[in-house]
Amino acid sequence: MTTSRMINENMTVTPLGEKEWEPFNVFESGILSIKTTGSGVDGIRIKSGNDENVPYITRSDTNNGIARFVSETNYEYGFDEGGCIIVGLDTQTAFWQPGRFITGQNIHIITADWLNMESAMFLIPLLRSQMRAKFNWGGNGATLKRMRKLAIMLPVTGSGEPDYTYMADYVRQRRMTMLEKYRAYAEKRITALGDSATIPALEEKEWHAFAVNQVFLSIQRGKRLKNADHIPGCMPYVSSTALNNGVADWIDATEGTRVFEDCISLANSGSVGSAFYEPFAFVASDHITHLKRPDTNGYIYLFLTCALEKQKANFNFSREINDSRINKLRIMLPVNDANEPDYKYMEQYARNMMIHKLRQYLTFIESKA
Repeated sequence: MTTSRMINENMTVTPLGEKEWEPFNVFESGILSIKTTGSGVDGIRIKSGNDENVPYITRSDTNNGIARFVSETNYEYGFDEGGCIIVGLDTQTAFWQPGRFITGQNIHIITADWLNMESAMFLIPLLRSQMRAKFNWGGNGATLKRMRKLAIMLPVTGSGEPDYTYMADYVRQRRMTMLEKYRAYAEKRITALGDSATIPALEEKEWHAFAVNQVFLSIQRGKRLKNADHIPGCMPYVSSTALNNGVADWIDATEGTRVFEDCISLANSGSVGSAFYEPFAFVASDHITHLKRPDTNGYIYLFLTCALEKQKANFNFSREINDSRINKLRIMLPVNDANEPDYKYMEQYARNMMIHKLRQYLTFIESKA
């Protein structure tokens, strides 16, 4: 059965709560097939080469399971074709993979004749929910034997069969709604930013080195807050992760915490050297330092964030950023005729880049509509 037909823009899909659902043992019944990956190569055996564009899939719960891209020479270890769902044995992860890929250890492959991207997007949350409820790390992972006994609830047709068409149509309608929301946001941002301005390219500007404490007048480390002392809340807790703009948790700003806003966070340890512009108020952990300067807008901060990250190579797990090192740290910045940091140029460059990316995004949205 195929569900590749396009949904009409005006078509109304029955809400989930009004649809009839039934439990199915999806693997034993043959609704879905599951097998072990055709590759399963350890990362240390991966060979380097040119044109590294083949996804190497692991049990990671981020980046669609993609750990990195590798050369086609690694096909010698085996591979799997796209158009399937991958499942991580111990991590209970599940992702749709559209194209050919190779994998690390302990990956399962789920296929079906009727499976496409839309129906997979409907199934994956259902699979994850059941896997995380029944399996866990350390001896009770999602083995093939256990997965084959897995039952999930599925929407059904009037005759009680899984409604594959409904699954795909539901996702298509949700996607169209979200694409329209994204389009409206991008157009609003482009209008607010105005037209791009003609400025020199980066390589045409003169650059000088400046001490971080010359550029930022307020440099202060966050304050230690043990995980056990986190109280769930609505304020971002920024720590030394390189993901999610440094946000590691959402907590209450309890007495004694250190709160900053509209500044740059720089990781002292962990993902040391990672820098983010934080436009919102946040609780700062002691693993980050906040950097702030007067009369500075978000566009300038974004440019400065990139300049700071260029110094990331000077630090590592055993060479963290402490107060002494940050006061000695120098960053390269474009300068004006007075050989001072050219903040007007930085702002316009960031604006131009944002306009360019938003227009790219609109083109992408149109291609997916």
